[in-house]
This record gives sequence, structure tokens and C-alpha cells, in this order.
Amino acid sequence: MTLSVVLSLLRLIFDSQRVFSSGFLLNFVLILVTLFVLRFYLLSLSYNLFSKEMFIEDLKEGMILAEDVYKVGENKYAKRRFANFSIVGALLKKSRGDSIFASLGDGLTAKEVEFVKRIHSRGFLKDHTIRVYHTLPFAPFMFLGALLTIILGTDVFMFIKILIESFI
Repeated sequence: MTLSVVLSLLRLIFDSQRVFSSGFLLNFVLILVTLFVLRFYLLSLSYNLFSKEMFIEDLKEGMILAEDVYKVGENKYAKRRFANFSIVGALLKKSRGDSIFASLGDGLTAKEVEFVKRIHSRGFLKDHTIRVYHTLPFAPFMFLGALLTIILGTDVFMFIKILIESFI
């Protein structure tokens, strides 16, 4: 991270005429805005497509949560999304307590499932549902990516760039 910042600053100092050209700045702003909008759009879309609401009583060991449960105060817990889907929300994100889960990528352990059910049954967690991710197999998507690369003759991003340039 630090090396990339240093190299970027050196490039700005020694090659400023090319970096600050109108063509570069226009392309940079277009790409930055496009990636920024796509990030939030795809996060929101994937969150809604690949997760579902589930009653807390139906949680099982190994499930991967799409929401975190954190301690708010004495005997009070709340849930929150892991990712911000609004641009303003991402800019104003504040830490609101520590997660009660040790690791979320591996799925829930039996102890964590029991704990969430217990704090819900005692009324410490008011919500009755929590979002759980659906997992998908990885290999078909790798195959689809390779197939698209072969069919298009290049990667998808270069293909889109070529399409855009042909219409401009």
C-alpha cells in the first residue's frame, strides 16, 4: 500500500504533463465513477439475491450470516449488515460495537447458534429474523469466465471498452 502511494506520487512529480492531461483526467473520472456506482449496485444486488430472511429459531450450525449481531449495551443486542450499500452510508460508517461471532466466514458454530437463540428468547435481541447467505458452487462460474474469454477473444472489461469506443 505504502509503496503504491510513493510510486504514484513520484509519477505525479516526474510525469505530470501526461498525468494531468485532459484525456487522462476524463478517463480517470469516468472509470472512477463507473466503478464506484457498480460497487454499490452489485453489492446491493448480490445481497438481495444471495441471502434470505430466516427465523432465528431455525438457525443451524454451519450457516453463513449476511448480518452481524453486536452488543449495544448491558443485555441488549442489535443486528447490522456487513456491507454498506449506500454511498453516504459508506462515507459516514461508524463502529457500533463488537461482533459476538469469532469468525463469520466458516459459518456459525453450535455455541454461536445456541447463544443467538438464547439472547433472542430472553428478549435481548428484538429482531425475529436474520439474513443468511446462500452459497453457490465455484467451478461453474470459473468455467463461464473462461468460456466468455474464449468467445470474446479478450477479457470482458476490454470487450466493453472496445464496444464503448466503437460507439463514441
